Amino acid sequence: MTKLESAIGELMEWMRRDDGAALPTTASGLLDIVATGLADFGVALPVTTGTLDGAFMADFFAAAAAAGALPDDESFSARSRAMIRLSREHGRYHADAVARLAGGPDRIAVAWDGTGRAAIRVSFCELVAHLAHGFVSTGRVPHCGDAGRSLLPGAVAFEGAGHYVPPTPPFRYMGDETGVVTLHFGQPMFVDLADDSVCPEVIQTGWWEPWLDGVLHKTIGRGDIAVNVGANLGYHVLLIADCVQDTGKVFGYEPNPRLLKRLARSVKWAGLAATTTIMPFAASNAVGTMTMTVTPETSGHGGFFATSDGVWRRHVAEGLVSEADARAIDAVMSPPPASIDVKVTTLDETVGRLVDHIHFLLIDAEQAEPLIVEGGMDLIRRSRDLTIVMEWMNGPTIAPSPDMRARGIAIVQLLAAEGFRFWDIDADRADIFARPAILRPLSVDEVLAIDRKADLFLRRR
Repeated sequence: MTKLESAIGELMEWMRRDDGAALPTTASGLLDIVATGLADFGVALPVTTGTLDGAFMADFFAAAAAAGALPDDESFSARSRAMIRLSREHGRYHADAVARLAGGPDRIAVAWDGTGRAAIRVSFCELVAHLAHGFVSTGRVPHCGDAGRSLLPGAVAFEGAGHYVPPTPPFRYMGDETGVVTLHFGQPMFVDLADDSVCPEVIQTGWWEPWLDGVLHKTIGRGDIAVNVGANLGYHVLLIADCVQDTGKVFGYEPNPRLLKRLARSVKWAGLAATTTIMPFAASNAVGTMTMTVTPETSGHGGFFATSDGVWRRHVAEGLVSEADARAIDAVMSPPPASIDVKVTTLDETVGRLVDHIHFLLIDAEQAEPLIVEGGMDLIRRSRDLTIVMEWMNGPTIAPSPDMRARGIAIVQLLAAEGFRFWDIDADRADIFARPAILRPLSVDEVLAIDRKADLFLRRR
């Protein structure tokens, strides 16, 4: 039995007794997990001081209803299913719910002291268990407080507090240097076993760039139209599809044939083909063909500007190793890159012809970001409620060329003139599961002065 299941069992036993005994200490961890998960949907759960009264119960069910998190599960009791169904219809316990279940008045807070008390306690406990299991299994709660983190799978002692270490996810070898791993939010992703840059972390943890997960979950909503340029094997395509759900739309651009094949299989296996469109192109500022540098061993580093020393240049830019050590490592670990010709298009000529506007744009294209923005400015101008998240390596010493440095400066100034503000997604990457990323505001001059790899967050005023 896991710590989470044990805590749920203690809460259920307390609910069954209903003898005035103190609430189990583990209940605070369960409520912390549920509150963090609901917050991921933009819904705040009122804080309790340890007294689970009728008013708190009513607010709890209202929060779950507002988040669309009320279940319809046959494992629930008949009473709970009825209360859940009516709560979904009315947004909180309505007079009909109490009347049907307990014959009480139109407020749960009053019914709590009457004949409806037992039904309310059972329903509350079952819903806490459902939400806690659901939020933990989909990885929405690594940033909850110490009480909640102490109940998560993989929680270990770390500097006196509960620290979340992701458990190893399910994995299956599929042949042809291909495996399929279950990501932390439940979707299958096909990985390339020849790759040493992205796939090892995904296979071991079910995560990739965790500091971006919270940002995406809080930014992208149900029904949004989103674009991911530089989709790679599809981690962020699958994550974004999880955010927009069945009423949204996702477009993913990936020109590398080796990655594209696995990306398409991931979308198909995840059951997302109806909402997710894979674009087998590189995005840029013109339509045609370009030469792209790729190696199977470093799938995350291919692009138009990668060279034989591209990997060590990136390691040095990120401050991970010295230049001399990086050169030595690269000489041993990285084979010479290959060059392939790929089809190139623009956002305006593809997505821009399919939709009037988009809500979210994620770009990770190995220093080609200025070209991609140039080729999508018509779409960007039409998309008034647009958020952009993009990798940025265009500083004075790390831009791939003087021309790309100049283009980067022009794009930043153009986006600022279009009303966009800039933030640095500042994550403590040595402890990325202990707290969410922080958005640090930047002026235009500060953006242009960045001389390292950065993840930028852009939104109009």
